[in-house]
Amino acid sequence: MSHNAWMRLGALLSTFPAVLAAADSVVEYSKLTETRLPYNQRIAIHGQVTDFKDISSLISVKSVGVSYSACKTGSFNTDVPASDVAGDKWTVLAGPFEEGEKVCFQFKINGNLTKAAAEAASDKLLQSQVYIQQVSTFFDRAEGREADVVDALARSLVDRLTSEIVAALPSKIKAETQKSFASTFANAFYRNMPAVVNLRGRVTDLVNAGVPGTTATMSASQARQRISSLQDSDYAGLFSNLVDAARQNRIGDAKEAAKLFATDYDKVLKVLVTVAIQESIDVSAQQIDSAEVKYLEKYASVDVGALWIPRIDELRGFALLNVYWGPVELTPPSTKQLKESRLAWLQQRTSLVLGYSLKNISSSHDTKIRGNNVWVYGLGFRINRYVRVTAGSAVYRGLPKDSGLRNDFFVGPSIDLTAIEYFKTIFAKIR
Repeated sequence: MSHNAWMRLGALLSTFPAVLAAADSVVEYSKLTETRLPYNQRIAIHGQVTDFKDISSLISVKSVGVSYSACKTGSFNTDVPASDVAGDKWTVLAGPFEEGEKVCFQFKINGNLTKAAAEAASDKLLQSQVYIQQVSTFFDRAEGREADVVDALARSLVDRLTSEIVAALPSKIKAETQKSFASTFANAFYRNMPAVVNLRGRVTDLVNAGVPGTTATMSASQARQRISSLQDSDYAGLFSNLVDAARQNRIGDAKEAAKLFATDYDKVLKVLVTVAIQESIDVSAQQIDSAEVKYLEKYASVDVGALWIPRIDELRGFALLNVYWGPVELTPPSTKQLKESRLAWLQQRTSLVLGYSLKNISSSHDTKIRGNNVWVYGLGFRINRYVRVTAGSAVYRGLPKDSGLRNDFFVGPSIDLTAIEYFKTIFAKIR
């Protein structure tokens, strides 16, 4: 594995520890709808910001939370606090779940509008007839009036323009999200009222003052980009038909118009990109595993492993059935419990193993086993929840054809089938 691949793996795993410490298993968000969730376990749902597709291009995601419940209830009864996004990855806890139920999730995506979405919304606002008419009416009614009257008119204008800015938000953002956004947005909008009402006039001032490259038809975001790109040399060539003093005054007016526009535009845009917004996505998972499935896991499990037969120097892949001496816990007891009951500790750690060879995976020579058929039996020892070491006898017929039945010692590691998906999930991220 390359150095960069190891670095990506390290970055991925660094987002897991705190959540995984409280979780029994991991499910990828992208596979949630096709995954049969485990019964009576806490799961860590892991994903990337890009998993939210259209929303990730509109909202700069800061954290992700989730609510869930049995789908039959029609509501989300359990809320999980939001987890911060690390890089572009997030992980939330859910569960445990009841047996046989289908679970519905509502993921809550918290953040702010992206700069691109905010620019598009501000452009739509400034070009709308409602904005033009309402601002004009405000100036007509506010002129010469007392401060409290002007304040009332300003608040009325904010309410109208807030509805207009919400309508200018991307259509992919849900209506309830827009409504929530509006209530927070209105107060911030009011605090920046001068910038809001003056901004369209500032665009006209740019053209009238002769700011290079500005036109009456360009949008506010285009005008801001143009101003950001201007250098002193761009102004130096202006008004060459005027005498020096008058020319310098006009250049100063153009720079001042650009500065005033940029100040007001940045205030409006800052309001749009700093107001918190929460979008939600509803997801339904498959039916939860039954208690019978989890009950069976207490008495038996299936592993895949690589076992070595020393006599013929052959390494083979095996499927193994582990049969326990009684009900066991998913995670074997620690060595501290050995002092309490040696027999109980061994019962939780050891198992009777039966297996069948899948394939010869030795690279140094061809198989010495006739028909590729090998049966094994022996004892297994659980090192942890997923990894086991097994030793015993391998029964097979050797070459040539007249060879009898052989019974040879074998030993090797194996891994629980339930862990395979977790490894596939991790290594898929670093390809």
